[in-house]
Amino acid sequence: MSVVLRPRVEEVQVTANKNPPQEILDILPAPIKSIFLKNWEKNTSIEEIRIRKSRPLILRLAQGEVFHHDFVISDQLFENTLRIISKNSLYALETELRNGFITINGGHRVGFVGEAVTERDHIKTQKNIASLNIRIARSVAGCGAEVIPHMIDMPNKSILHTIIVSPPRCGKTTLLRDLVRSISYGVAKHNLAPLQVGLVDERSEIAGCFHGIPQLDVGPRTDILDRCPKDQGMIMLIRSMGPEVIATDELGTPKDVDAVRQVVNAGIKFIATVHGDSFEQLNKRPYLKELLAMGIFQRYIFLNKFGIGTWVKDILNSQGESILKFKRAKP
Repeated sequence: MSVVLRPRVEEVQVTANKNPPQEILDILPAPIKSIFLKNWEKNTSIEEIRIRKSRPLILRLAQGEVFHHDFVISDQLFENTLRIISKNSLYALETELRNGFITINGGHRVGFVGEAVTERDHIKTQKNIASLNIRIARSVAGCGAEVIPHMIDMPNKSILHTIIVSPPRCGKTTLLRDLVRSISYGVAKHNLAPLQVGLVDERSEIAGCFHGIPQLDVGPRTDILDRCPKDQGMIMLIRSMGPEVIATDELGTPKDVDAVRQVVNAGIKFIATVHGDSFEQLNKRPYLKELLAMGIFQRYIFLNKFGIGTWVKDILNSQGESILKFKRAKP
């Protein structure tokens, strides 16, 4: 049971990402930049640059990776990369070190790990950084175009409470971003007027904010609460911004679930993502089981990976029944 509901990733990227992001080039030392550019000429689907001290450089693609076994990152090259990224002040980035990532101009994210410094069982900071993961931010505008009709609540001129479900790296955040963008602009084709959206972007992955400004298009009527815990952020948005829709990424704790209940009880529509691959699997999770039993989510969108693209396996209603009107084979 499957239906192709989004453009293939490579088709979008060929037209939208012909040139490598300048913000990425600006933080790469010359030796790594040279390798990156040579690979970009062959394949613009590079998603991550993995830089590990004393180990080979790896470029992760939408499908597979390029393992540069003959290019081992020296201590000097690694430290030089760190200096460029941190603008010579790594240890001034106390919050970023504690969270393990920094968002740079363009919405791209650099993750870093090393030796954790703890205090009372909490991470205070990091030292001896030894691994970097540079994640290239991309929007795929229009990837939710055939999904959103299934989410519209026409009698109430709004949308239905929706959860997007998939294993990791299958496009949950990409789809969520495009749905938020569409709802914020409005979808004239389906008579959906623009709605005010509150977005809790705990890890700066959805809007890619840099100094508070979204680097990725999430729509003109979207208010973003960046780097805020989801449960606290949802309540703050209710109190401060009067949203008609609240969206967030990766529900994962009992506190998140409590906040969702408050959002729904306030009459606000809700969109989120969660890891999983089936309705039955979601029902086995204690923190989600109650929400499922209450029938809060009115649409379940299940994604999966196919080649270097993503496809929608199914869309279910609150009872777990498929609502797709037509079926196609995998792309």
